[in-house]
Amino acid sequence: MTTLDDDRYARAAELLRERAACGAGDEHCDRLRARAIVLCLPLAEHIACRYSGRGEPFDDLLQVARVGVIQAVDRFDPAAGADLLSFAVPTVMGEVRRHFRDRVPTIRVPRRLREQGELVTVVSLDAARPDGFGAPDPGYRAVDDRLALAPALRVLASTDRRILRLRFRDEKSQREIAETVGISQVHVSRRLRTTLNALRSELNPALS
Repeated sequence: MTTLDDDRYARAAELLRERAACGAGDEHCDRLRARAIVLCLPLAEHIACRYSGRGEPFDDLLQVARVGVIQAVDRFDPAAGADLLSFAVPTVMGEVRRHFRDRVPTIRVPRRLREQGELVTVVSLDAARPDGFGAPDPGYRAVDDRLALAPALRVLASTDRRILRLRFRDEKSQREIAETVGISQVHVSRRLRTTLNALRSELNPALS
């Protein structure tokens, strides 16, 4: 699997900022867009690798992910305050998930049950539960959420991972985070919102 280089996406964002200042129909503007897309293509391979092994050919997933990269580049607003990588990750993931929903309509066994090797029986929600049917341990959900989040956290920019650690592990305020990281408090708020939306989409694909 490819690794994600923050500098690559920072360079792409600079190109898009320069593109935003171009006049309509400027050929230089088109060249800047093309260069930004090329810089961002490793993200498509990274995400396609992550979703491989689920019944779809890798080449198809890669093509879909590349379409997502192009969409992310075209939709990215350099003036909005978010960094390009944090913006692009949920966009590309959403495109791949839509591909699975449209082309591979399957019922997937929850990860928690697959890992425990349990057999799953489909039961009507209207059916009476047997006496021994207990409520699920809430600890299982927490473990499942951590397992689901781990891959999504790995593709975040290092700055976004640091902001998450400061906010939720160290319980720092946004003002303290801004002072620690060296960015404005408004920028911290925007990055947190973008990152949390990406993680929320990863845990709840149906909402993306």
